Amino acid sequence: AVVPGLGDDAIIPRLVFDLLRLTHLPTDVILYCSYVTITALLPVALYIFLRPSLGRSGAGVAGLFLIVSAVAYNAYWYLLWKNLWALFLILLAFIALERRAFWPVIALDVCIALSHKTSAIVYLLTLALLAVLYQARRREVLIHLLVTAAVFALVNIDLVHQAVLARPQAVFIEWPQFLLLSLPFLLVIAFGWRGLLRKKVPVPLSAFALVCFAYPIFHLPFYQRIFVYSDVALVALAGFCFVYLFSQVQERVRYSYVA
Repeated sequence: AVVPGLGDDAIIPRLVFDLLRLTHLPTDVILYCSYVTITALLPVALYIFLRPSLGRSGAGVAGLFLIVSAVAYNAYWYLLWKNLWALFLILLAFIALERRAFWPVIALDVCIALSHKTSAIVYLLTLALLAVLYQARRREVLIHLLVTAAVFALVNIDLVHQAVLARPQAVFIEWPQFLLLSLPFLLVIAFGWRGLLRKKVPVPLSAFALVCFAYPIFHLPFYQRIFVYSDVALVALAGFCFVYLFSQVQERVRYSYVA
């Protein structure tokens, strides 16, 4: 069925809405309840993704950072259903990739490619960077890259031509607003950057963060909406730094008590 704001390429979101229509719930209930559910699942997915590296407490802190993030709060009120849905799928793909679940990642590759153009491009760029960083698993990552690119191309053949001619812009925050709203997390990273060296940051997170910060720097199409993803990368990195700072405070308190 036709859904305002969803093009023919957004096959998975349209399928989700069509399935929810079978419940015969009112349209507003389907739209807003599904949106609230996706928003609530994002910190859960981030927690599961970071738990092997940060432990339960550290991953919980990162999830809490996402909940209280001012950028995420602004994004929520813009009703970015497709962005948050695809972001959730990307986090699930990272979880499956870290657990070496090959076929679930393939399924998520397809779903991401058929959900949202900009998110799929971010995911493709992340996979391309992972192919460079993940030397031991390069062949596996390249397979995921090719599958995602092939499916994406099937429904977005004319995307490059349109992007070059139209130079599309998105309605959301710009760099000054992003930096201002992210100031608490930037301060945590500035004071606890050694935590990024002490703890093993997941390679998918490193690649994702680099893509999400480089994309807006080069003002690529719809870069304003990429700040939604940049925020997730930033709070995840801030989680590593906060855990380091907290451990340093604990050590100093323990040292003072012994002394």
